[in-house]
Amino acid sequence: MITKPKLLLTGASGFLGGNFIQNYADDFDIYACYLNSEILQENVRTVQISLEDHVAVNILISDIRPDYIVHLAALTDPNACEINPELSYACNVISALNLASSAQKFAIPLMIASTDLVFDGEKGNYNESDPTVPLSVYGKHKLEAEFKVKEIYPEVVIARIPLMYGASFNGKPSFIQKMVSSLKQNEEVNLFTDEFRKPSSADEICNGIKILLNMKGITVHLGGNTLLSRYQIGEIIADTLNLDKKLLKPVLLKDHTMAAPRPKDVSLDNSFAKTLGWIPGSFSSEFKKIAASLLCLFFICLSVFAQKNKNNIAHTLLWKIEKKGLKSPSYIYGTMHSANDKVFHLMDSVSEAIKSCEAFALEINADSINQIDFLGEMMMPAGKSLKNLYPQEIYDSMATAFQKTTGYSLQLFDNLRPIYVYVTLSQFGSNEEKATGTFLDMFLFKYAKQNGKTAYGLERSSDQLRLLGNIPMERQLSILKDGVLHSKSEKKTMDAYYDAYEKADFETLMKEEMDTTLGKNFAQDFIITRNHHMAEAASIIMQEHSIFIAIGAGHLAGDEGILNLLRLKGYKVSPVFSSKRIDPKIVKSWINSDSNPLEPKQ
Repeated sequence: MITKPKLLLTGASGFLGGNFIQNYADDFDIYACYLNSEILQENVRTVQISLEDHVAVNILISDIRPDYIVHLAALTDPNACEINPELSYACNVISALNLASSAQKFAIPLMIASTDLVFDGEKGNYNESDPTVPLSVYGKHKLEAEFKVKEIYPEVVIARIPLMYGASFNGKPSFIQKMVSSLKQNEEVNLFTDEFRKPSSADEICNGIKILLNMKGITVHLGGNTLLSRYQIGEIIADTLNLDKKLLKPVLLKDHTMAAPRPKDVSLDNSFAKTLGWIPGSFSSEFKKIAASLLCLFFICLSVFAQKNKNNIAHTLLWKIEKKGLKSPSYIYGTMHSANDKVFHLMDSVSEAIKSCEAFALEINADSINQIDFLGEMMMPAGKSLKNLYPQEIYDSMATAFQKTTGYSLQLFDNLRPIYVYVTLSQFGSNEEKATGTFLDMFLFKYAKQNGKTAYGLERSSDQLRLLGNIPMERQLSILKDGVLHSKSEKKTMDAYYDAYEKADFETLMKEEMDTTLGKNFAQDFIITRNHHMAEAASIIMQEHSIFIAIGAGHLAGDEGILNLLRLKGYKVSPVFSSKRIDPKIVKSWINSDSNPLEPKQ
């Protein structure tokens, strides 16, 4: 049996990393490293690790002793790097230095991916010996990594990567996939006519990386053969896929302000790479090769991939929030408004995190709720009730089923808006015996108050309730009717939801986040807009106090989830993993208990 060489691949959950696995999983025994986004491909050994942790990196490489290390992990969004330079430095410099130190220690060939943005874009067609003058934080940090890594380990190979395109195999789409997705939906696409690149396909780059594994101490440009503006790229794509070119809108760089400066022409001269045996094709010919697979992804898998890209984060509900200038870290925890035992399987770190903070915040400060306003928002408009909005036969059937499921008469809720009756009903969707007592979010609030924490709310209760009340009445009535008359199905749905929560499965928790059946703008208003408001409120509070934030788990993940919004505000947000979960009975004993909350009562 032939033993395949071992290859440690960082950034394995990214676009290029996914393509490398797709191309070469049969050639190497790949150890695929990731931090937050789990690896979607099979036939690899997955490793979750923070590359900023020098000790962890050294232990990993010492244990595996790979034959090669390929470092593709990076924060590659120039705008995000510009907004959050500390995070950029950690991702783009510190991680590379840690890998270089360990690779040098064990004499392991190391290849590091850099970028064409180390150049200022004034000249174009840059070769490896041209002066480097990066304009953006991203370019500066990648260049700093180049210099410092070479100081640590002169034998390192640096591959400068241009704009890439291709099919995604793990949910991280290339710019072309996003463009085609917009064109297929008849959406206009703005493309610069004065920004030039020599793009290379992911397949070409992966082939170049494989060639470079056996090189030492060189820097190589893997730029493509064809100089194109962004607009020209769009024209070729539209022509090849028979899409409407009228949707392509030519724009100029000077008319658009972005966080990170955009150089005009950082095209790379690939002459040296060709002498090493690398043979790239033209953009048009290479794009035609991958067009079929791209179309397959667009029409069959794109929506799934997009969702996984948003939600496929570390499976933990507790996250640490840090920033230079803050005296101590804060924490954010994804909760569920439920009393079901499954949501009370708290990690052993939750109690200590609450105790370590000065303050505690829910979405709404429970101490500040005006009960009269609260009830007013929940009530039906004058003259309306459940009984007169449903046909008599349907109402009678619902009343019988509601009594059987909850033990309460539906008449007690007759004057409440249907959506609030449904929320009440949903608490009985799983085993009633296990769905009694204080809801998790309120339990944590009481525990924090018991431990002397100052209470805050990230939003007003009236605003949240008004948004629920804005769901079209017809839709509210339909939701309630289905929930009452199909309680068995509802039970299965809720059981699955509780299981997903217990596993911190964000993909399942957020699968209905963008459900337009609740109203055209509901997802935007109730999820995304609120996320922005709550992230801003949390940021303001954290300037004064360390705080434990407990909000619905569905608000955490995604490009516009609170975790990412805090990162864009300059915070370092990292997952907190725990060694065990605490039994719900023990958790519920924390309230009014002087004993150690992590130990069961005797």
